[in-house]
Amino acid sequence: MQELAELEDNGTGAATQGDDQADELASADEQLEEIAVGDAGHMSLVRLWNRVLNTLQVQMSRHEFNTWVRRTSLLSIANGVATIGTPSAFFKEGFENRYTGAVRSLISDLYVPVSQVRVVITGASDQLPYGLPSSTA
Repeated sequence: MQELAELEDNGTGAATQGDDQADELASADEQLEEIAVGDAGHMSLVRLWNRVLNTLQVQMSRHEFNTWVRRTSLLSIANGVATIGTPSAFFKEGFENRYTGAVRSLISDLYVPVSQVRVVITGASDQLPYGLPSSTA
């Protein structure tokens, strides 16, 4: 760090070198963010999502948590967007309307800044609330 400051103070051309280094560092930071999420893989996403779920669980009623939040999953974080999976369109809409702001804040506080939460349907659950099967055929 001191070397970078000395390079910038030395006069012509040194500031350009410092700017180039800053650009390289910014690029490296972006790569590290992708690596942290991508290579660490599923387990780090699961651990992060469990921390988010634990926090949300103490902030709402048991019924509300079990209805809207329990069956969700964190699928990915990339380019400032956290993608959350829900079992159906019903849960997607409910989750989007109620919890995206809280989830964005929690992920940003616990892990990496997130500017958007995208909710998608994964069909991960074949049951409706209260354990009722989604089809009877």
